[in-house]
Amino acid sequence: MPKKVLIVEDESITALELKRKLMHWGYEISATVDTGKKAVETALELEPDLILMDIVLKGDLDGIKAFKKIKKSLDIPIIYITAHSDENTLNRAQETDPFGYILKPIDDKDLKFTIEMALFKHTTESKLKRLNQSLRVLSDCNQEIIRANDEDKLRKRICEIIATEGNYKLTWINFIDEKDKNKLVTVAKYPNQEFYDESIDLNLSDQLYESYPAVSNIKNREITLCQDITLESPGLEWVSYALEKGYNSLISIPLILEEKIIGSMNIYSSKKNRFDIEEVALLNELANDVVYGINVIRSRLEREKIKKNLKKSEEKYRCIVETANEGIMAMDKNFTTTFVNKKMCELLGYTAEEIINKPVDYFIFEEDLKDHYDRMNMRKNGLSQQYERKFRHKNGKTVWLLISATALTDKEGNFNGSFAMFTDISENKLAFEKLKTSDEKYRSLYSTINEGMAFHQIIYNEEGKAIDYEILDVNPAYEQILNLKKDDVIGKRASEIYSSGKPPYINIYSEVTETGHSKTFETYYAPFNKYFAISVFSPSLNKFVTIFEDITEQKNVEKVLQESERRLNAVLQGSPIPTFVIDQNHKVIYWNKAVEKYTKIKAEDIVGTDNQWTAFYDNKRPVMADLLIDGDIEELSKWYKGKYSRSKFAEDAYNSTDFFPQLDKKGKWLYFTAAPIKDADGIVIGAMETLEDITPRKNAEMALQESEERYRRLLKQSFDAVLIHSDGKIISINDTGARILGTVKEEIIGRPLFNFIHPDYHDLVEDRIKKVSNNQNIVPLVEQKFLKIDGTPIDVEVVGTGFVYNGKNAVQSVFRDISQRKEYESQIINSLKEKDVLLKEVHHRVKNNMQIISSLLNLQGEYCDGPTCEIFNESKNRVKSMAIVHEKLYQSEDFSGINFKEYIQSLTSEILASYLVDTNRIKVIINVENIKLNINTAIPVGLILNEMVTNCIKHAFPNDLRGLIEISLYPVNKEYELTIKDNGVGFPKGFDLKNTKTLGMELIKSLVKQLEGELTIEKEPYTVFRLRFRELKYEQII
Repeated sequence: MPKKVLIVEDESITALELKRKLMHWGYEISATVDTGKKAVETALELEPDLILMDIVLKGDLDGIKAFKKIKKSLDIPIIYITAHSDENTLNRAQETDPFGYILKPIDDKDLKFTIEMALFKHTTESKLKRLNQSLRVLSDCNQEIIRANDEDKLRKRICEIIATEGNYKLTWINFIDEKDKNKLVTVAKYPNQEFYDESIDLNLSDQLYESYPAVSNIKNREITLCQDITLESPGLEWVSYALEKGYNSLISIPLILEEKIIGSMNIYSSKKNRFDIEEVALLNELANDVVYGINVIRSRLEREKIKKNLKKSEEKYRCIVETANEGIMAMDKNFTTTFVNKKMCELLGYTAEEIINKPVDYFIFEEDLKDHYDRMNMRKNGLSQQYERKFRHKNGKTVWLLISATALTDKEGNFNGSFAMFTDISENKLAFEKLKTSDEKYRSLYSTINEGMAFHQIIYNEEGKAIDYEILDVNPAYEQILNLKKDDVIGKRASEIYSSGKPPYINIYSEVTETGHSKTFETYYAPFNKYFAISVFSPSLNKFVTIFEDITEQKNVEKVLQESERRLNAVLQGSPIPTFVIDQNHKVIYWNKAVEKYTKIKAEDIVGTDNQWTAFYDNKRPVMADLLIDGDIEELSKWYKGKYSRSKFAEDAYNSTDFFPQLDKKGKWLYFTAAPIKDADGIVIGAMETLEDITPRKNAEMALQESEERYRRLLKQSFDAVLIHSDGKIISINDTGARILGTVKEEIIGRPLFNFIHPDYHDLVEDRIKKVSNNQNIVPLVEQKFLKIDGTPIDVEVVGTGFVYNGKNAVQSVFRDISQRKEYESQIINSLKEKDVLLKEVHHRVKNNMQIISSLLNLQGEYCDGPTCEIFNESKNRVKSMAIVHEKLYQSEDFSGINFKEYIQSLTSEILASYLVDTNRIKVIINVENIKLNINTAIPVGLILNEMVTNCIKHAFPNDLRGLIEISLYPVNKEYELTIKDNGVGFPKGFDLKNTKTLGMELIKSLVKQLEGELTIEKEPYTVFRLRFRELKYEQII
């Protein structure tokens, strides 16, 4: 698609020529206008890709002012085309960041090249700007994700950041409804305005909505990108809504959590072709980060839910244990009793206090002690046991108990105690009825516990090897956890039920059955895609019981916690800011590398201790983080009185500055911040403290205070006026300054600075104050007006310096009264300005008129061919040779003459370009000193040079002959000698300069006569034109 160009030119002929050239080069002309006002209106309406703008235009708005208005609303590159090249105009133009500046008369190659480069540069800069914008959006969103605790707030904040910082029209997020999987629900949007029709219910299963981007990207599992909505079918309902709201492009990105699409993120822009490849990639990465953040929040909430359920489960188990029909006893690794339930007390006839802390063998008859010790030794080796034992009742009677004992181990697998359940079998320990009664006691526990429980019987083959097991009974929790019905599993083999083709864990279960030793283990069972914690014991021969619970969620939470812990540790350890963290017990849990380096205390020497104070103090006392954990804010005043303040950036955080003499050899000044760490319920669980070394700044402040007294003495003795102000008030002035302002110091100090500044200079002074206050450096010497105390204006020259005065930022102004000097200068400048303005306007008009002549010749040349076109081209070059003289004068600060070396370089370049000469075929060498010629001399010499160089190019090198043209200009006595030499084919035989009647040679002879010069020609061995002339004196004509 061709690029669209807006032409702004008040010379209609020049505008017509520009329009034809650009159309010939393949550009589309949006419009041609001749005033600044029309330029603004047309640009805002048509939004062209480029503006060619003349600076001097009819009306109140010149080209520069017009473009400033356009630039407020549109990002469009501009190229100025003008006859003005003075420094003031260039400076004004540069303030608008133009992409080019072309002087009249216009060179076609310069114009074409400048347009191409402007479009390329603008495209590249716009792309880079959008990429930086997208990176900022990605960074800010990730900061929100890191800090987020609430999913709904996170979604809304993400939409706000993308829309505002990314400069998009609208951002919204929708999720697939958890109850109705075919329904999309909007969960966040920004800005909070209607989009599409709020009454529309986007349905994934309805073909009517398949074209909606928010639907298609979910169904196709890929990004939907529309760079120009106007090109979509206008009959589509969503297209009508989008265009009505001013949306012109969009991107819709699916949100995928663990391979499952949960919704989409949709971004709309008012600009067409808004999303490039890099931006799409960054937005897709952002969508993945948002999903990650949502997953972290959900995992955290699920983890908290699990914790609450675990607490409930513990309470439930405690209730079961206390009300159990079996005696329960816990022992430490020395088999000393640590816990008994009520039933155990009833079985032995003792109170709990009488049993606890006694060894188990205290209740065993002497004849059974050897067997008891043997079994205890086996249990130390990790063997679980089931056996019968008689115990001594408190009343001396014998009590027979069936014992099911399990060894307990720590994380490393070391034995650290035992747990046993006791069943009373005294009346008839072998009787079936007693066993049945016992079984019924267990059944109550069996039916109500949350853990799955199942009874099994081992099945052996003919060789006596366990090959399977039959399910005899299961409890309700079994059905719920495994989603298997009791009636479907009773009497069935495990290999049939558990979807694996073979009985799970047969080796473990057969071992328990054969040895009587119980086992506990955790496992992942792939067919059910779940983790289980399983305990197994054998109540009788060839039978075993499994008690299991689903720990899948717990395992997933553990993974998330481990990853979160890893990331937090990486952030803290990698931070260049010295940081340490303590827990709610005041123990150090993090001590990063930066604080190690700073305090010379290694993490391994301090983590796990409450010795954080040793890094900063000689005697034990709380650091600021300790005080925040205790919540005792009043203690802050005790330990940091007058040194602390509440943080402006973090809730409940405090800052302080203090000197620590024990740090380093000379001590250090530290700025430190402490903030509490809270859990999801807002309870303080720790605190973090960060440190910053501000010693250099503090030393500088004190050194500055010491120098202020010396400064005051110097101020008093100065011959210049010295004034110091801060926050808009004069805080010091010396006697010289008071005298210039017509009063005494006491009448000035404390008064507003701008009472003594002329109103015309308020903006200048404010700007200089900002510059010097921000950088605390010197602003250069300027001239401005002050007001005496009686309101009389005076001219002064002022230099300002920023510094710290009495602990505050201040500005020192040194000034002198230059009123008398300014009066003399004003008289001289006014006289020169009138002449300068007149000369500039004359040169500008001359150049514009020459551009019109050149444009007319160009336009007329389009309607001729052959020799006639050649005549137009030669005439155009003659006009350019004169225009360049005025251009050089216009650019010069001295109107008395032009630099002729620069002139020759410009003229020869124009001539070579107009004849499309390959500069590798015909080379031009210029040997000219820095000679200045006045305009009366420069124009005829320039015309002669134009004719001679043109003749060389046209006639000296026919048939693509290669050659050299050498141009020299040197002063010779009081004259100048211009030499044009070439090594071409030379003059034809019989050539006589005096008898040549061509227009070019007639012009040369006429111009030589005007210069009162002498022209000679040498034909051998090279063709040489040699012109001797004097600089013509300026003749006053008015």
